[in-house]
Amino acid sequence: MKKAFFFIYFLSILQNLVAQNIREINGMVQDSLGINVIAATIKLTSAKDTLLTRTDSEGRFNFKIVQSSEFVLSATSLGYSDFIKKYTFPTADKTVSLDPIILKVHSELLNEVIVSGNPSIVIKQDTVEYRAKDFPVRENSIVEDIIKKLPGVEVDKNGKIVSQGKSIVRVRVNGKDYFSGDVKSATQGLPADIIDKIQIIDDYGDLANITGIKQGIPEKIINLTIRPDRMKGHIISGQVGGGNEDRFRVGGSSQILNQDRQIDIRLNANNINASPFDFDMGGSSGGFGGGGGINNTTGGGINFRDQLTKKISVNGSYRYNLVTSNASSNSLRTSRFGASESDILKTSTVADSETSNQNHNTNLNVEYKINEYNYLQITPSFDMGKNESEGFTTLIQQQTLRAREDLITNSVSNSTSPTFGGNIMYNHRFKKTGRNFSFNLRLNSSDQSSGQNTKNLFQYYNSEMLPSVDSNSHRFTGTTNKQTNSNAQISYSEPLGKTGNLDFIYTYSIADYKQNLITDVYQNGVAIMNKELSNSYNYSLYTNRVSLSYRNARQQLYNYTIGMTTQPTMLKGYTIPNGVPLYRKRLNFFPTARFNYNFGQTRSLNINYDGNINEPAFNQIQPVKDISNPLRPLTGNPKLNSAFTQSINIGYNTTDIKSGFFFSTAITGSLINNQITNNTFRYDEDLIIKGDSTRRTIEETSYVNTNGSYSTNVYYSMGKPLFTKKYRLSLNGGLGYANSVSFANSVKNLSKNRSFSQNMRVQINPNQNVEFNPSIGYTATSVKYSVAGNNSFKATTWNYDLSGKIYFLKSFIVGLDLSKRLNKGYGSINANPFIIDTYLEKQFFNRSGTLRIQGFDLLNQNTVVAFSADPNATTSSQTNRLTRYFMAALSFKIQKFPTAK
Repeated sequence: MKKAFFFIYFLSILQNLVAQNIREINGMVQDSLGINVIAATIKLTSAKDTLLTRTDSEGRFNFKIVQSSEFVLSATSLGYSDFIKKYTFPTADKTVSLDPIILKVHSELLNEVIVSGNPSIVIKQDTVEYRAKDFPVRENSIVEDIIKKLPGVEVDKNGKIVSQGKSIVRVRVNGKDYFSGDVKSATQGLPADIIDKIQIIDDYGDLANITGIKQGIPEKIINLTIRPDRMKGHIISGQVGGGNEDRFRVGGSSQILNQDRQIDIRLNANNINASPFDFDMGGSSGGFGGGGGINNTTGGGINFRDQLTKKISVNGSYRYNLVTSNASSNSLRTSRFGASESDILKTSTVADSETSNQNHNTNLNVEYKINEYNYLQITPSFDMGKNESEGFTTLIQQQTLRAREDLITNSVSNSTSPTFGGNIMYNHRFKKTGRNFSFNLRLNSSDQSSGQNTKNLFQYYNSEMLPSVDSNSHRFTGTTNKQTNSNAQISYSEPLGKTGNLDFIYTYSIADYKQNLITDVYQNGVAIMNKELSNSYNYSLYTNRVSLSYRNARQQLYNYTIGMTTQPTMLKGYTIPNGVPLYRKRLNFFPTARFNYNFGQTRSLNINYDGNINEPAFNQIQPVKDISNPLRPLTGNPKLNSAFTQSINIGYNTTDIKSGFFFSTAITGSLINNQITNNTFRYDEDLIIKGDSTRRTIEETSYVNTNGSYSTNVYYSMGKPLFTKKYRLSLNGGLGYANSVSFANSVKNLSKNRSFSQNMRVQINPNQNVEFNPSIGYTATSVKYSVAGNNSFKATTWNYDLSGKIYFLKSFIVGLDLSKRLNKGYGSINANPFIIDTYLEKQFFNRSGTLRIQGFDLLNQNTVVAFSADPNATTSSQTNRLTRYFMAALSFKIQKFPTAK
């Protein structure tokens, strides 16, 4: 250890000798109103330097390695006059903070300005940035309408956004979480005409954004930046609509913007399956996948942001949702353990349910920029969920040429789940460039309680399908589940050489779980605790994670990181019913590597390799049989080892400024050692009920470790505008292969999963009055198992979609949305819905008001179908959804922004 510290000290001295003539230059760019200018291009030139960078989300820029004390600095940004100035500083100055650079607005008539060399798409290390005005939409459009036009980005009918094959999980506005990061709150609630840029970001978290130390696999998020001329003003909108079958929607929103102070208030109520933050006048379509049922929704919230002082800023939100749903579904599960017909077990289920979900969510983010070197962030949060449901289910299970068993269930349940959380992050930047220390403390605690009253009727049949014997069961199950997760992390960065850093991270985590499940069985009206159906346990998981890595960054050209991580873990637990203690320790090592290369503003290459340790859940290792479902009991395996997943991700993006051509591809791969997988046993159980004997088939699941599981996926997306951007062609698709392992009756079963998808979309906009978006997609999936007689299958889906608008007589709009699905090979699924939505809209009061007559699902075919498969069973299901209705809706939007001078 002494040698290691001596080595670091020696390198530090060497760096000081080498860097005696090196200095750091930092500054800020603002406009004449004091608003930070984001993504301005900053160029520094001298006899020894030629450096280029861009301002960040706060208008700041930084050059870490400047060799000359005399240089010329230029700043350029679209819409502003160019800035250029010569600077001279004493040779001894190592850190130079420039006075704010003020850019003046460049005001010329639009038809007199010729813009060249400013790409619509800018590619950075972890970001693809789109300039919103280069993807024009009609007046009164929402942000989602712009996103649908972006090459490399797909938006489905439920508002889900996918980029490079990954789902967008969070939305920020001007770099801050918006309504807790809820995607639809921003994309379907914000008007399109206030957006300046849309950024698709690989986000490694707030700590990484401050320190530059990136760990793990990033999340895909969206950041929306507001136009500088829309930072002050207000927007008020509202809508009310009613239709046949008592369909309605009513809502309103108010957005107030005053530079750094922003307030957004939302209210909404509807029974047309729209989310509380969906202010598009459209409804919800069906198709292959997605949720089901008919929902009645009430909700609203407030999001705010303010710069309290020069050093303190706050942002946060409160949201409330109440969703009541009625759903009816039917499913068929086919389980097969061999090649014989007698090995097939079919389970059909018909279910009806009524549910009520209520949720309160509050979060706050406080940032304190103590001084130039110290930063503090505090983010408390609170969430309260309440659920009530009542359901009636009929399950029929029959093995071919064997007896049949019916299970009729009526259940009533309720639960509450309050959750408290918080995070404190402190960062200290030393005067020496590149030296940094940070501390992060995270705490999350939840206390869930639930109760379920269940009445079961078992009906048994003999091989001739004649009733044999009936059995009744009435039980009440009460559950309490307390979880506390705490995490403390420190990181330290030491500069090595001109462009390198040695990063050290230590993380200590404790996860405490306390679960108490008590089942009372009623006998002659008296509730008696049943030990076999009850289970209580406590356990804690302790994790120490130590990472040491070397990071090298060459300004805006490239950066890379290589390192090693060790992760000791210890699990302590105690199962109360049988008094069985559990204790296990593990020590894991794995490398990490990351490489980013930027080819200017138009191309980037990213390579990321990482490892992850997955501990088994406590219910997977406790040696207790869980027979909550008597037909499919679960038994833990205390000898399970941790699973180790290695993953690699390679991404490449490129765009051509002149032609507008965009291409993106991503290759991912993973390999799992000691994968935790199921081992399912099927056997017959003899029963004696009321003096009569019968038999039933049981499928019991346990868990084992195995090797041989891996997967790889290739994804691509490309797009190009045609005929002076009046048309845009987009193509995307992918290939996937996965090799997974499972066991049935302890026999190893390999499954080979192959998938292929291809989609083509055309945006047709020959003039401002016509807009059509036809698309066609094809998906093929095949699964083949090594054990003969298992449920190997092939399935395909064709998707045909067409959306469009026609504007006529200056103030009228006709809209159309068609969707057709053709499914083949998905078991019992025979639904191929053809969904037609259409509307006629009249605009008035200078387009600030609209009256819309609309029809949804004109052919009355809306439904939700789903299909899933595992080595031992395939399951197909169909769920009801809102079908044909008609509605008249009146809406208005009033917005006012200062006129540019």
